[in-house]
Amino acid sequence: MATDLILRLIFHFFMTIGICILIHVFFSGFDLYENFLAIFIPLIFFAVSTTLAFIAVQNYIQSNSEEKNCYEITVNEKSFKTSDFKTKLDGSIEFTANDGTVIRASEYEIKKLN
Repeated sequence: MATDLILRLIFHFFMTIGICILIHVFFSGFDLYENFLAIFIPLIFFAVSTTLAFIAVQNYIQSNSEEKNCYEITVNEKSFKTSDFKTKLDGSIEFTANDGTVIRASEYEIKKLN
């Protein structure tokens, strides 16, 4: 899965460079502001494209980290999956079930899912 992401990023990088070169060649044919646009527009495209790729990678990393912190909590022989729970001072836990119900239990069993 990670190698697929790396290959996509490499492909994205080469496609971005290629498009920047094509934009530069296109605008260098015009004599606008002494070829200022021929340099400025590809730089803006490269910056926006790189920023979008960075955001995509951050979202991918964040979604994978949330999957690693998944717990199965059993209360009264019913199992609930959650990614977050709070331990209270009296030893009970409080968490939000799949349907949005907030559950507080003193007798429970927690299993970490990978």
